[in-house]
Amino acid sequence: MHTQKTYLIMLAIASSIISSNVFAHGYIEQPPSRNYFCGAVTKPDQILYGTPQYKECAAVFIMPDGSINNDGYNYMSILSHTKGAKEVRPLPKNVCGFDSEAFGHGKTLWDEPINWPTSNMKSGSNQFVWNISFGPHFSDTDQFRYWITKPDFKYQVGKPLSWNDFESTPFCEIKWTGQSTSTLQADYAANKFKMLCNVPKREGRHVIYGEWGRTPSTYERFHSCMDVVFSGGESTIVTPVVAKINIEPSSDKITGAGSLTLNGSSSQGESLSYSWSISAANTSLYSIQNAKLAKTTLFYANPKERNDLTVSLLVSNKNGNSSTSKVIIHEPAVTSVWRDLGLLTHEAKALQVGDKISIRAVFKNGQDIYYPTNGMLINSSLQSANEWTYALANQINALNGDLAIGVDTNGKITPVKDANSNRIYVKTNSNIQNAYLWFVEATPLSNCTVKKQSGANPWWAGFDIATDKPNIDLDFANTGIDLAKVRIDKGAFTVTVTGSILRLTKPAWVNATTAGYIGFNADNYAPLVGNSLPQCK
Repeated sequence: MHTQKTYLIMLAIASSIISSNVFAHGYIEQPPSRNYFCGAVTKPDQILYGTPQYKECAAVFIMPDGSINNDGYNYMSILSHTKGAKEVRPLPKNVCGFDSEAFGHGKTLWDEPINWPTSNMKSGSNQFVWNISFGPHFSDTDQFRYWITKPDFKYQVGKPLSWNDFESTPFCEIKWTGQSTSTLQADYAANKFKMLCNVPKREGRHVIYGEWGRTPSTYERFHSCMDVVFSGGESTIVTPVVAKINIEPSSDKITGAGSLTLNGSSSQGESLSYSWSISAANTSLYSIQNAKLAKTTLFYANPKERNDLTVSLLVSNKNGNSSTSKVIIHEPAVTSVWRDLGLLTHEAKALQVGDKISIRAVFKNGQDIYYPTNGMLINSSLQSANEWTYALANQINALNGDLAIGVDTNGKITPVKDANSNRIYVKTNSNIQNAYLWFVEATPLSNCTVKKQSGANPWWAGFDIATDKPNIDLDFANTGIDLAKVRIDKGAFTVTVTGSILRLTKPAWVNATTAGYIGFNADNYAPLVGNSLPQCK
């Protein structure tokens, strides 16, 4: 049997490493959750190369060898397809990540028992806010639930959270009916759900665990933990300073001459000061009407050639400062039916036989559709990054739909055999909002082993095959052995040859620990010494 782990491969850059809008779907931003502090606000690359707002994040973002843990960019994808903590039994081992399938059904960064950043909270009515801008599923939202640690809970760095630390029932459970109420409001413009919950009385440091669940059509559910400190008086949750840029109209690509509205009003923090700046190869093409306003206008002239325009915003108050940037591609005025969604992949990695890849298209109504529907299966000839990116691009383009992959040459999208050059495009009039590369990794068979026998010479090679499978396929595509040009000594097996695939039917005595023999004689064929092992399929 095959087991599978599912991953999203990152597609766009908004920081110096990777964009924050690569994956779906949501996280809690008020009270600030662990993946808000360490993910939405502080990115892994800021720990290594910049000035992080929350230095505590280094404990999970930096690997023991000093490299960046790229899982930190997937902060909005702590998800499962379950009914959540109220109904799942037995409960998963890890609380905050709920054994997220986006992280191999195991521990996420946000399950690590480090000294997480905290926010202040007062018992009683508190606002909870979910940011769902990475996949605005308003229509199929079902409910929100929150649990809190028991009154005698003591947070200990180094000790993982357990379900025994929490109350057995949620202190707040709100069902979404499709209409906003005084308790639960849908902020469609900001892609957020805002709700009021009555938080039980507590003292000192505690952890709140929250869930956003979608309807039974998907049972998709997102999980998050908040580290809070209770004290007397009014609720004093300090909103961290976070710079946010909204481009109006929203676009990462502009053409010709015109203007854009730069809006930093959604930046977080009290009594903020604003400072806009731009950088480009030719800055004379651009001007900002008033660089000190939260909302201002950027004017641009028609360039003679492509410019990569970087718009930056610095916001600050007495509690600190934060900066962010957006890169806008500025092209000369041309008519194009395609909108550029970014690179197909930033990681030109080789894949394994049995892996599957597809394009996940997110529509404006929140629907997800995969192209091709069942994924493109990776075989031995498609393992290299240049090959699988090229093959997938050709499959997508052959559909003649709203999506295309390749290089844009005057409106014609053509795939190239260069993993770092192919980009994803969508027609400008399409209902597709965004599209991502979806990757499903197949774990190799664990009950098939191949060992080369000693004593091989240029004209003979023997292999010992151990397997529990009644039938097993051996792929000789990358071994250098042409099955059509050798004599096969079937040994213990019954054999059938189809191209580079040798199908074996084993006798009853061959199993996972007791191997059977099969051999190859070269005769006048090229020497057999040094050949790679065939792969079990």
